[in-house]
Amino acid sequence: MDFFRRFLGVSASNAGAQAGPAGEAIALASPPEDSVPAELDVDAAINAHERWKARLMDYLEGRLPVGLDPDVIRRDDYSALGRWLHGVGADVLGHHPAYPLLMARHRYFHEQAAEMVRWA
Repeated sequence: MDFFRRFLGVSASNAGAQAGPAGEAIALASPPEDSVPAELDVDAAINAHERWKARLMDYLEGRLPVGLDPDVIRRDDYSALGRWLHGVGADVLGHHPAYPLLMARHRYFHEQAAEMVRWA
């Protein structure tokens, strides 16, 4: 969260007090509504997406035994980062002019990954 505060100039008083874990980027079951952390561990969220990119490569190269669903992957509100950006993050950062760009880049990541799976 400090990354967002420094980058976007958000004060600490606007953020929640709890720290929450950042889970895997894609899961097969719907995420529970109460799993959105009040404060996001940015490094963990980035690492989760990096791990998911490796999982995507394994799938595309035939090393992953289960299929991936492009409709699930396309959802940018499914990962821990996406749930946070669409929930608490919107409250904390939504007023900032750079927030739409942040959302667009996250959505683009999910759209491109979904297209790769669809083509595979």
